Amino acid sequence: MIKNSRCQARLAIRFEIEHKLIRSRLERIRIIFEERIVPSFEEDEKYLERQLKTKTANEDDYAELEALKSDLTEVSNLYCVAIWNIVESHLKMIGKHLDNKWGNKWNKWDTIKDCYKDRGIDLTCLQKYRETNILHLINNCIKHTDSIVSEQLESADSKSFKRLVERKKQKIQMKPEEILSYIKNAELFLYAVIEIMEAKFQLMP
Repeated sequence: MIKNSRCQARLAIRFEIEHKLIRSRLERIRIIFEERIVPSFEEDEKYLERQLKTKTANEDDYAELEALKSDLTEVSNLYCVAIWNIVESHLKMIGKHLDNKWGNKWNKWDTIKDCYKDRGIDLTCLQKYRETNILHLINNCIKHTDSIVSEQLESADSKSFKRLVERKKQKIQMKPEEILSYIKNAELFLYAVIEIMEAKFQLMP
């Protein structure tokens, strides 16, 4: 517990900056995704759908539409990775106030959770932990298994993710609205981490 008032004041400022930085980073990627990328894909999709209704439509037009939808899925998947990177980086920055020897040992999700827990903070009890954990599993699948749904991801959210359908391995296909949901959930989770840190160091007003 921090008793020095000057240290408390400095820490309060750091948490306030962290709070603003989280909001700024997540809002920035939300704007780019929701207001630029998605509308661009939707515009192209509407154009191709109109083309398919004409007499001159051919197999190439159908193939181009399917490729466009696939590209949007790939972009959406990459945004999941970007959101998780923000969550992970801020958990590390916030955690430095618990342990100034924060190093490479903190580079895994389970290790990060254990290190917080060893210092009296159980991340699994915080708001939106479940959704954040699913985001972590999605990130792992996209980065390490070519987006193929893992057993862990299916176990964490069997309603949204199936590992096998008719004996065929299934790939993650994130939708734009799901991306926006994960951005909001990540924000709420990180805010909850800051709030419990403030309480731990008696910085709450």
